[in-house]
Amino acid sequence: DRRVEELQYLPEAAYEQLARVLNLIETTGDWPEAAVTGLVALIPKAKPSNEPLGQRPITIMPLIYRMWASVRGRQCSAWMSQIADYNCTGGVAGRGAEDAWVPFAVRMEAAFNDKSHIAGFSGDMQKCYDSLPMDVVLGICRTLGMHSRILTGLAGAYDRMQRVITLNNGFGGLWRALTGAVQGCGLSNTLMNGVSTAWSLWVKQRANVDTAAHVDDWLLFTDRRTGFEQAVIESGEHGETRVEASEDFMALLRLRTDASKSLVFANGDMRTRLRDKVKVNGGGAAPLYKALKKAKAMGLSTAEAAAMAGLTGAEAAAAAAPQTPVAVSYTHLRAHET
Repeated sequence: DRRVEELQYLPEAAYEQLARVLNLIETTGDWPEAAVTGLVALIPKAKPSNEPLGQRPITIMPLIYRMWASVRGRQCSAWMSQIADYNCTGGVAGRGAEDAWVPFAVRMEAAFNDKSHIAGFSGDMQKCYDSLPMDVVLGICRTLGMHSRILTGLAGAYDRMQRVITLNNGFGGLWRALTGAVQGCGLSNTLMNGVSTAWSLWVKQRANVDTAAHVDDWLLFTDRRTGFEQAVIESGEHGETRVEASEDFMALLRLRTDASKSLVFANGDMRTRLRDKVKVNGGGAAPLYKALKKAKAMGLSTAEAAAMAGLTGAEAAAAAAPQTPVAVSYTHLRAHET
């Protein structure tokens, strides 16, 4: 990137001036218009399509904003690892997708080994990043303890942000989005993990389940470790289904489940009981799969499951005090200028 190369040649005094500007922005939320005007490139998804929903809009923000978001995003990663629910991963320091899915695979193997029941729901959000209500998302992160400087900077950026779509070397006019986090922003995964943590806590409070989440891929399941009930659809005296608990959370944020990428899974006679009974988006039933098919790509042998059984012992994330990042400095900017 030529602009990155040019930035590297700036003198230290220029970085110090830029740091002062960014510190002021984190105090007031007032961004220069040029710093929060992004270029939207439409990237085709895995299956090429000319339809609008067949494109993945990637917003390329100006370099100064990207530098700031990178600095704060890396700092937030360590904070998020302290407050995010233990099975929420993706953009969390020290965690990867395997930390969400391996414990589930162990539980799956254990259910097959002792011929006990396991059932659950794997959900994917439709146009997840583009649909997030940012006022609600920032409120969630504020409740979780994100520092006020970062929240002020983010709120100001999204309030003034403008975008331009480019397609086939052409450019559209300026427009503002009413919803959506910037894909590719250094802080977007942190925001998404805040939503995933809120979802996990919400669902586990209302239904007798365990959860796992990797960014916008959410999983809830129940087995003998969660006090499996024969009437697996119901959750105690409230009569609320486990999937309904997730769908209610989605409805609060006005998000929708992508039925084509979501599924219900179960083993044994539970498959018959669940067939066509789990609804998403207030409408049709989610497709039902054998638990074995769901676990095939991530499953472990019984011996491996026994050896790794300790991975399922974690219960909840440790409470953490709100982070207290220092002001942006020359050192921060030079360390993250790429």
